[in-house]
Amino acid sequence: HVGGVGMFGGDYLAEGADSTTKIKPADNYAYYNDGVLTLHNYDYAGKGYEFSIGDYATIFSRNKLTIVLEGKNTLNYNNSSSDTEGACIAVYGDLAIKGNGSLESSVNSDGYAYAITVIDGTLTVVDATIVTESEIWSTDIIINSGKINVAKLYAYEDIIVNGGTVVLRNDTDNCLVADNLTINGGSLDSISKYYPLRVYGDF
Repeated sequence: HVGGVGMFGGDYLAEGADSTTKIKPADNYAYYNDGVLTLHNYDYAGKGYEFSIGDYATIFSRNKLTIVLEGKNTLNYNNSSSDTEGACIAVYGDLAIKGNGSLESSVNSDGYAYAITVIDGTLTVVDATIVTESEIWSTDIIINSGKINVAKLYAYEDIIVNGGTVVLRNDTDNCLVADNLTINGGSLDSISKYYPLRVYGDF
């Protein structure tokens, strides 16, 4: 689901549309096929799809997903309810974010909301640029390349940085929380009023 609209193999969703098409728009669209969602200069603001009772996501998948970023893309999760959890992107299973484009996301919610939440899976980032003042949450997080500028990375198990540039800034919470942190390459720059890095196991 993208922006509350269900997408199936070969579907295009034009920015602002409430139904899909098989005809490729000239610009500003999402395209889904065979587990891969391409965002091409796509912009969405709203609460998206209700994937659990009272919980919404602007992009949601019950299965593993690859997102390819082309151009500049923005997702803004807006939900005034205080009794919900939500996310710009929510996926059950593994999520890979790739491509030479960028994704900027924001959350505006009276409940708790994430920029990205990966449930029972691994988030892998390759080449992409991801910018948000909110939290990215996953079982494991692997950053192979790209530019990550976020408020917080939270992994139940491992965070592995193999390359790329990771910048974490948070005035109200810890910047990075994980059982184990491995840095094989790239750079990690973390500043917080609390714990810039909070690692319970190996580092």
